[in-house]
Amino acid sequence: GLLLAISFPTYDIYWLAWVGFIPLFYVISTVPTPKEAARYAGVTGLAFYGLTFLFLFSLWEFVGAFILLGWLLLILFYSLYAALFGYLAKRFSFQKFPYLLIPLFWIFIEWLRSLGPFGLVPSIGYSQVGVSSIIQLVKLTGILGVSFLVVAINALLAEILVGKQRVWMKGSLLLIAFLMIASAHRFGAQQLEGADKVNQPGKTITVALIQANFSQKQKLDYQNLPEIQRVHLEMTEKALRGKPDIIVWPETAIPFY
Repeated sequence: GLLLAISFPTYDIYWLAWVGFIPLFYVISTVPTPKEAARYAGVTGLAFYGLTFLFLFSLWEFVGAFILLGWLLLILFYSLYAALFGYLAKRFSFQKFPYLLIPLFWIFIEWLRSLGPFGLVPSIGYSQVGVSSIIQLVKLTGILGVSFLVVAINALLAEILVGKQRVWMKGSLLLIAFLMIASAHRFGAQQLEGADKVNQPGKTITVALIQANFSQKQKLDYQNLPEIQRVHLEMTEKALRGKPDIIVWPETAIPFY
C-alpha cells in the first residue's frame, strides 16, 4: 500500500506502480480463503488511502480535529473496496495462472468506487501522469486503460517471479509484458508526434489567467460574495481587451452554482 501511494505525486516515484502490487498479489494467491485475501487487501487499502488522502488535513483550519475523524472514516470506507478486490481476486482465480483475471477485477473496483458522492478516485493510472507517452492511452480508454496496463504488468511479473510455470512459459509472459509496454509507448509517441505536427511554429493560443487571490476563509463568508464577484468580473473585462482565446478562472472562484 505504501509503495503504491508514493508512486503518486507529490512523491512521484511513478515506476513503483509497475511493481507495487506484486507483494499483495503473492499473498492473495497463497492464503487459503477469499476472506483472508480480503483482509490483507483491506490492510493494503488502509496504507494506500491513508497516505494518499493526507491532503485532507489542509482543511484543519476550517473544521479542526474533526478532519481526523473524516480522514479515518474515508480511508476505512475506501479500504472496503480494496477488500472486495482481494475477495474477488481469490474467489475467481485460476489454479495455473492465479493472476490472470486480477487486472479486470482491479479496474472494476476503480469504476465501482468512482460512483456516488464519495467518488474520489485515486486511480492507479494517475501515477503515470509524468510519463507522457503512456498516458496517451487515455485518448482511447480513459484512465481505466492506463490502470489496466499497470496492473496487468504487475500480474505478469507476479506470474514470472512466484508462479509455478515452466521456464519457457515465464519467458513468454515476459515477452507479453514487454510487448504491452512497447505498444503503449509506441502509440503514445505517435500521438505526441501528431500533436507536434498540428502545433506548427508560429501558431499560438492566447490564454488569460484570472487570479484574484481570495482566501478560502474569505470565500466561506458569504458577506464577501459581492466583492469576490466584482473583482473576478473586473479582471476578466480587463483581460478581454487582449482578445484571449481562453480565459481561465480559479477553482471555486465563486462559491455558488
